[in-house]
Amino acid sequence: MSYSTMPEYNGYVNYPTWAVSNFVQNDEAVYEYWTREADKLYNNALDEVEDNQDCEFSAKQIAVGEISLILKEEFEENPVIIVHTEHGASTCDTYDLLSPYTDLLQATMKYVDWGEIAEMLVEGVLDSRDYQAENEGK
Repeated sequence: MSYSTMPEYNGYVNYPTWAVSNFVQNDEAVYEYWTREADKLYNNALDEVEDNQDCEFSAKQIAVGEISLILKEEFEENPVIIVHTEHGASTCDTYDLLSPYTDLLQATMKYVDWGEIAEMLVEGVLDSRDYQAENEGK
């Protein structure tokens, strides 16, 4: 089964994509980190397009492609579970929590549409830039 054959969920291609996107958007530190990464990659892509006039991709397409690869690598290769306690949040490596549940969580990651999440992040960067440009003269 691929992510394209799973049912849509809350406007996303499937539930795993929604779940990861929801985590990225709702954890302030995580969202700020990935937004900064998307902004850097978009700036790099703008330079790449400017330097290569024959480039067949837009800066947005390049940035989305780059960030989707990085997201996939980070979430699939470095699985971490955030544990919330009365003393705050802390992280632990999933290898410290070996169980069928962690195996299922890791297996589900292959169904995430990383491009959809990357596009959301890059769109957020572009929206922020548009907002700042509109309000500079005010």
